Amino acid sequence: MQEVRLFRLVKPLPPCNQCGKPTANLKSRVCEECKKERAARAVTTDRQLFTAVRALPHMAITKKEGEYRVTFRLASIVEADQGRHDADWHRDHAERVAYYTDDRDDALGSAKSLSDNMVRVMARLAEQGASQ
Repeated sequence: MQEVRLFRLVKPLPPCNQCGKPTANLKSRVCEECKKERAARAVTTDRQLFTAVRALPHMAITKKEGEYRVTFRLASIVEADQGRHDADWHRDHAERVAYYTDDRDDALGSAKSLSDNMVRVMARLAEQGASQ
């Protein structure tokens, strides 16, 4: 009788999204060291969150009834709009793009994403203005 050997295929651990080192398991996308660093930098108070969001270009944040509202500053919307709409439209647009959450980290992450997007929009507008 012939002996059958079974080999278990082992997938390599995925790399960390931040530093590239192997992660702890197949589902994780961030290594333990990066998780610890992230926890140390975590925003733990409303004051820290508001300071961090307001330091981002084009961003505004408010808190009402335990919920954070992250949106663009009206001045940034007006600048990006280039005079095509009135003030009511600008306020309405700020509300339409607003992000609501009760989680500080989520609010900060969303603010960073929105800010990056507006920076790209403004750069594209500046590039178009320079080419005219």
